[in-house]
Amino acid sequence: MQKKLRRGFQVNKGKIKIVFSCVENARRSQMAEGFAEALGREDVEVYGAGSNPSSQIDPSVIEVMKEKGIDLGTKRPKSLDDPLGLRWIIL
Repeated sequence: MQKKLRRGFQVNKGKIKIVFSCVENARRSQMAEGFAEALGREDVEVYGAGSNPSSQIDPSVIEVMKEKGIDLGTKRPKSLDDPLGLRWIIL
């Protein structure tokens, strides 16, 4: 069964999987992940990670995203070396 998504995308089964990758996973990729989750709702699975992850998300990013109604306060930077990250990238 096909489900039509916004802008003409179609998905046959399951969710659309999106990976956002950067160096620290503390700013842009966290914002992209937050927007993708918020806009894609139940239609997407999102994973973000960095090659050299920071110890925390930039506090200014958390504040800006909060203004957009997206809470990144419980998120943390992840490594591309995490088992989940490797699984996502290989698939």
